[in-house]
Amino acid sequence: MTDCYINWMSLVVSIAAFFFSLLSYYNSFMYEKRKATIEAYNHLQVFLHFFYEYQKDEIEDFVNDKHSDEYKVLSECLAQIEFFATGIINKAYDFRIAYQMAHGFLDLTLRSRIDYMLEMKNESTTEHFYYNTEKLLQMMDRKSKRKIRK
Repeated sequence: MTDCYINWMSLVVSIAAFFFSLLSYYNSFMYEKRKATIEAYNHLQVFLHFFYEYQKDEIEDFVNDKHSDEYKVLSECLAQIEFFATGIINKAYDFRIAYQMAHGFLDLTLRSRIDYMLEMKNESTTEHFYYNTEKLLQMMDRKSKRKIRK
């Protein structure tokens, strides 16, 4: 009887250890994902300062002159935003953390300043180059609308 009891106890302890290991792995994974999100957003901030310096109409003027240095800088900034958005859409980064850090800027201020540029870039090709950026902005809009309703 004691051998059976010991076998059952070791089975229970093994199962508990397995679930504890799974929980530890998940927590570690989520920590790394959140940390990567914060680091990626901090990296993105280096590029976004350009959007703080200029107003929407000035940015539209830069976009209309595709040979200007400002247009090249704007294009690089947009590429960095797309890179960040791709990480969010493909779940390499944590959307909840990104939303908490960036929703006021990305979905309000930045959107008004890059909409024209996105439109112009997508108009000149059959490819949809900034799909992830647009999808991220839509996700932020949906989350903001849910918050307003609550």
